[in-house]
Order: sequence, then C-alpha cells, then structure tokens
Amino acid sequence: MFARMETLGTRLLERIVPKVAADASSTSCVYQYLCVRGTSGCNATRHTWWKYRQVCSDGQTGGWNFGYCDNCTPGDSY
Repeated sequence: MFARMETLGTRLLERIVPKVAADASSTSCVYQYLCVRGTSGCNATRHTWWKYRQVCSDGQTGGWNFGYCDNCTPGDSY
C-alpha cells in the first residue's frame, strides 16, 4: 500500500515540477554525516549510529539516510 502511494505521489510531483537535466560542472555535492542515538537496531553500539545526506553547492539538500552503527558521540558530524 505504501509503495503504491509513493508511486502515485512521485507521478503527481513529476507532473507539477518538470525534471531538469543537471549540469555536473556547475554543482558540487558532498556527503554530510551526523552521529545520532535512536532506535536503529544498533544494540551493540548503545543505539548510536551515523546518518548521512547529500548537500550540494546549489542549495539542494537530500533527506537523511541510515549510514552505519558506530560507537560515536551524538551530535558529532563530519
């Protein structure tokens, strides 16, 4: 059910906002990592883990994604 709703939402968004070809030479992107504590299944690391997102020079920022379990300090970033 969720997958179908996601597909319908994507189609609707593509009708409203047309896709534009990206010019790789004018935009640079990097990955930003942030240590968090939460319910991620990282029991061995006291539930601390890294999440990441893509940040681009044109202001575009992706959503946060699960990275990996680690004994990190919540709030640390790189």
